[in-house]
Amino acid sequence: MREELQKRMESINGMMDIVKNSNERLTDIALRPRPTNEAELNKHIIGHEQFTKIIGYQGRVGALSTRLGRTGIADTAKQLTDEFQTVGIKENEKDIFLKGLQGIYKIFGMNIP
Repeated sequence: MREELQKRMESINGMMDIVKNSNERLTDIALRPRPTNEAELNKHIIGHEQFTKIIGYQGRVGALSTRLGRTGIADTAKQLTDEFQTVGIKENEKDIFLKGLQGIYKIFGMNIP
């Protein structure tokens, strides 16, 4: 009877350690800053891929890096649009500027969504 009780206590102590470690890990994850835009999210995913180095990660990192560049362009275009509205630039002037910007990005093989 005592041996069985001792084994169960050891098992319970082991499970309590697992729960404690899991709670600590969850707390660490919860305190991390959450990505606020697609560019930040891509940076986090690239970091994770480079850390884990699972087979084929270099291809995924390359694709994510390309996507990261494109999201930067989209973020810049959105920021410009917001600034146009703040300053009060007329719609046709904004369109002319953005079309010129699109032409520059097309030279580099990128598109503004």
